[in-house]
Amino acid sequence: MRRFLMVVALVFLTPALLSAQTPKWSLGATMLGVGYETESELLTAFVPGGGSNFGFPSVFAGIFASENIVIRPGLNFNLVSNGGTLYDIAFEAQVEYHFSGVMVNSPYLFAGGVFNAFGNGVSETDFAAGGGVGYRMLPYDFWALMFEASFRRWFDFEANQITGTIKMEVVIN
Repeated sequence: MRRFLMVVALVFLTPALLSAQTPKWSLGATMLGVGYETESELLTAFVPGGGSNFGFPSVFAGIFASENIVIRPGLNFNLVSNGGTLYDIAFEAQVEYHFSGVMVNSPYLFAGGVFNAFGNGVSETDFAAGGGVGYRMLPYDFWALMFEASFRRWFDFEANQITGTIKMEVVIN
């Protein structure tokens, strides 16, 4: 009898709980970036499809965990074949805290990590962790622009990376 009552309660409560929550998702891309690597003193600019982004996602998803928190997994993949093969693949995860909420214009703080694998005949990998600040602007309810400044530490390369990026995303209900 106890199991039957639990099943009945779940059947009636689950739709009510799900209707109270409206999960939001987003899909986006890094549109423009400028990075400075302290180890090699290299200044780079990157756009989607423009070659290796050194650990920056070309595409990402946004998972709106709460009114103020967003989790963003991302992926970058480049493959060049011209007599030899050069590849660069990066997986990123970023967690953001938006001070004013995720569905309004808001400044935010974020922290994250990147796993980058690349090779030109010999495969190499590295991991980076860091954080930064950003501002998310919503010209429309379904479209957002994000401006970010970040710092990352690449552990195996013993390099620091300072970047500024502009990202665009489409919010999906």
